[in-house]
Amino acid sequence: MFVAVIVVATATALLLGIPAFLILKRFSHLNWASVSVSGALIGGLPIAFLWPREREGYSAGHNWHGTYVDTYINGTPTNYAWLNYGESVLIFALHGLLGALVFYAVWRRCNRPN
Repeated sequence: MFVAVIVVATATALLLGIPAFLILKRFSHLNWASVSVSGALIGGLPIAFLWPREREGYSAGHNWHGTYVDTYINGTPTNYAWLNYGESVLIFALHGLLGALVFYAVWRRCNRPN
């Protein structure tokens, strides 16, 4: 699992994060706010395309913060499926935001004069 996380995080940083950083730098919009928004979008948008869909004959449930809830009933997503979706998007966006801010802080630290 650790290796899979490292591979996906590295690919995302190299293919999306670094180009976004360079674009912001090129257009002189490089500050903590723009880097934060970019990181959150890069982290949250890929998972945002995986919203709950109708699944014929499918029923499922899971543990929602300590309580078992149904997420799909006969192929229809419930409110809990949508809440779980929203929570997942927010968590991924938060990871992107934190990663972008750490990257920006390290870049600023390495870029300042001695």
